[in-house]
Amino acid sequence: MILESSIDVCQSSYFKCPGFYCLPWRFVCNGQWECPGGTDEIHCNKTTCPGMFKCKASSICISYVSLCDVISDCPLNDDEYFCYKGLTLQSCPSNCSCLQFSLFCQEFTLAIQYNIKFYFAIFLLDIDLSKSSSIWKLLNEPIVLILKNTQLVSICEQSKVYVFKCTQKLDISSNDIKLLTTNCFGFVTNIHFLNVSFNGVRLIAPHTFFDSIQIKQLDLSWNAIYRLGDRIFAGLFQLSFLNLTGNPIISVSTSTFSNASITNIVTLNFKVCCIVTLSNTMCTSKPMWPNSCSRLLGDNIVKKLIWSISTIGLVMNVLSCLIISQKSLSRGNAYRRPVVCLSISDTLCCLQLLTIVVADLTFRNDYLEYEHYWRANFVCIFSSFLSFITNFLSVFTINLLALTRYCIVKNPLDSNFLEASFLTRLCVIASSIITVLSILAVLSYLHTTGQHQLPTGLCLLPGHGHKSNVAQIVTIVTFLSQSSSCFSIPVIYCLLLKEKAKTTARVGRTDSGGLTKFILVAFTNLICWVPSSVLLFMTLVWKQYPYILLIWTTMVIIPLNAIINPSVFVLSGLSLKDMGHLLCRVCTVKSSSPPESRKPGKLARKYEIPEEPRSQSTQKTSSPQEPEKI
Repeated sequence: MILESSIDVCQSSYFKCPGFYCLPWRFVCNGQWECPGGTDEIHCNKTTCPGMFKCKASSICISYVSLCDVISDCPLNDDEYFCYKGLTLQSCPSNCSCLQFSLFCQEFTLAIQYNIKFYFAIFLLDIDLSKSSSIWKLLNEPIVLILKNTQLVSICEQSKVYVFKCTQKLDISSNDIKLLTTNCFGFVTNIHFLNVSFNGVRLIAPHTFFDSIQIKQLDLSWNAIYRLGDRIFAGLFQLSFLNLTGNPIISVSTSTFSNASITNIVTLNFKVCCIVTLSNTMCTSKPMWPNSCSRLLGDNIVKKLIWSISTIGLVMNVLSCLIISQKSLSRGNAYRRPVVCLSISDTLCCLQLLTIVVADLTFRNDYLEYEHYWRANFVCIFSSFLSFITNFLSVFTINLLALTRYCIVKNPLDSNFLEASFLTRLCVIASSIITVLSILAVLSYLHTTGQHQLPTGLCLLPGHGHKSNVAQIVTIVTFLSQSSSCFSIPVIYCLLLKEKAKTTARVGRTDSGGLTKFILVAFTNLICWVPSSVLLFMTLVWKQYPYILLIWTTMVIIPLNAIINPSVFVLSGLSLKDMGHLLCRVCTVKSSSPPESRKPGKLARKYEIPEEPRSQSTQKTSSPQEPEKI
């Protein structure tokens, strides 16, 4: 109906033909002249319809008062959809739910395809679209298109053919897309948000997003992307958010982000952040200290300390073992077995540190490229195995030394701890159990994670309980062993001093030199285990913990005992001349006399650790009541 109007203003539901009558909005931009001179068909290609309803797939604008009036004003009748019951010309499809211009379907069938093109937002969930090729022609119009768990195996062909010309948000997560080819989204010019997460995408070809200049948010998280190749993000000049979390990225090309502008990158892989050279880009991951983007040991101070501790400790412990091997293996010297066991533990600790140092020298500035291969390498796995043995064998040995001294002082004439064979069996059994458990722990971690690599380039498991359940169990066991030793060892030595005081009061003299050495060694180990136990406990309780302090304690402070222990036990009284005599003695051909007829050398007798009491049968007959010197 055309209204005659003598005024310059028409009602909101009508269009004013300049200088003439008022025309209903449904006749505007319908391809026919309704106003003199065709003024109702001018600027139709640039129609924005401010404050009005714009008809689907056309330039026609109508007033909101013309919606749901049982009169079709739009060519596709979309002004009458989703109206009140009795007034609608198009009901919501069966097995779907509708909310204004949004369609939600979980049991989609081809029978309802004819009416889905009228919706602004379409959500298709848990539907098989892999065999419905004709549906893509109808999915070309929605502004928001959500296709979750629809068994899609490819999206690149659809994006090139049907071009999603109106779609601004495309969510194709939780499907079976494995490959994004070149120019996969190159023809998609209007998409602002693209979600391709949880698809199992393994490879992204170069220029996949070329000319997709409107994309502002790109989610590629939780796929199987193992390599970021050359220029795969080229053309993304307005990208404000890129999510790469959950991808097992092994290598990253230095030109991955060439011809792209990205504001924020979310990832847990520091390799990605290391190659980002854009000044305005914020990346969430950094190399775990003391690693850097180029070196395994990027901190020079830590590198020098580890070098010094490993080399000095290795030399001192080897020398300690040589000295002890020259001493008599009599009944009174049985306690040397735990000392040898402790020296072996410290030697393994030094070897573990040396593997890290040698790896740093081997990779030099190319560590970023080989970081994945190093964490899966046998040498790194063996280094982790050595760290296990060192941690638990040292704890066992220090407890055994304390218990041995106490039992000898408590019962000096009748104790199994006076027997060399007994202590040897204890050390061998404990070492065997620790070795087997260490192998099982490392192999279990590699198997359960599925990536067959250790969590860090330092090849350590304790303290990384958030990585897997096996690492958490290892952290708990390490914490319990160290924390319990911090309690048990002081208790044993308190009881030992009490028994020592009784002996001193009864005999009137004592030799505390050997006991002082044992207490000093125990004390130096305790002051390292206490902070280590606290830090390990923090890794179990809090997600955010002082990782730097944990590495300092594990890689620097605790290994200092590998230098202190042999210094206190064996090398404290040796001069350079004595060391020269010892080395000459080791290199000299031994006498042909039977072992039982040999006696300890002068050097061995001079610097021998204070001997334990001899058996009752070897005591002097002149003073049988006098206890042997401890």
